[in-house]
Amino acid sequence: MPFYLFSLMVVLFLKPESCVGDARQERNDEIAETVIVLTLDDGPRREVLDGSSGLLALLKREHVPATFFVQGWQAKTNADLARRIVESGHLVANHTYGHATPFEWAQILARRDKRSWQAQSKEERDEYIRKGKIKFLRDAERGREVLISLTGSIPLFLRPPKWAVDQNIYCELSRHSIVQMIPERIDARKCLNRQIADSWREQKEYPYDVNTSDYEVIKWYADELKQLHMASHNPFMRARKERQLFTTAAAKIVNEVGKILTRRERRGFQIHVLVFHEHKIVTEALRALIPEWRQQGIRLVRLEEVYGL
Repeated sequence: MPFYLFSLMVVLFLKPESCVGDARQERNDEIAETVIVLTLDDGPRREVLDGSSGLLALLKREHVPATFFVQGWQAKTNADLARRIVESGHLVANHTYGHATPFEWAQILARRDKRSWQAQSKEERDEYIRKGKIKFLRDAERGREVLISLTGSIPLFLRPPKWAVDQNIYCELSRHSIVQMIPERIDARKCLNRQIADSWREQKEYPYDVNTSDYEVIKWYADELKQLHMASHNPFMRARKERQLFTTAAAKIVNEVGKILTRRERRGFQIHVLVFHEHKIVTEALRALIPEWRQQGIRLVRLEEVYGL
C-alpha cells in the first residue's frame, strides 16, 4: 500500500477521537477563569424582587444574570413575577411545587392518616417513606409543569429542597432535569442527565452547589428581631436597632461568603454555584458582594453557561 494512502487512513481513523479531545480541551479552556453562578431559592417573593430597591432592580443595574429556583406554588401565586424574571434575562428553574422533602412527605402522609410517626413500627414507617418518595417525585414533576405553563419553556434545572434526596431519587430526577446537589449527598457523575453526560463525566471539576448558609443568618435575624419587639416599647429606639440588626445580618453573609470562596479557591475550585435564598438581607449583602466580585475579575454567569448549554 502506498504510504500516502496509509497516512490518509490513519488520519481518518483518528479524527473522531481527536475531535473529542479538542472539544474537551475547549471545555477546559472555557472554565479556566473563575466564575460565579448566582442562584436564589424559595421565590418568587414580591417583597424581595419588586421596587427600585428590590433584587431585580439591583441585578438590572449591575448587569448580573441570576438563576431563580422557584417553588411551584409561589410561581403560580406570583405568575407575573415569574414571567418578569424570564423577561429580565434570568433563568427560572424548578425547586419542586410544595418544597417538601421525601421524608417530610412521608410524615405528611402519616398525619393525613391520623397516625403518630413515633408510635408506628419500623415496617409501617418504611412504607410511608416509600410513599413519601413517590409523592416527592410527583411534586417535582408538578413544579416542572407549572413553570412550563407560566414561561412556555421546559426548565432545565432542578434543586431538591434542602438537597434531601438519596442517590436513587437523584438518578430518577436526572432523567428529566439537571439536578443541582451538594457533593456531600450524592455522586452526580453516576447518573448524569443525558444533555451533559458526554461533556461532564470526565471533567475534573463538577459544578456542585455551594451552600452559603445564608438561611442561618436569616434565622438569626428573625430571632433577634422577635426578641427586640418583645423587649423594646420605644418605636424610635426599636427602628434604629432594627436597622442595625439588618446591617449586621447582611455583613455576616458578606463575610461568610468571602471565607467560603477563599477556602474553595485555595483548593483549586474555579466554578462557584452559590446558593442564596430570596430575602431582603440577601439583596443587601449582594449590593456589597457583586462590586467586590467584579473588582476581583470574577465573571457572573447563568447556570446553563457553566454546563456549556
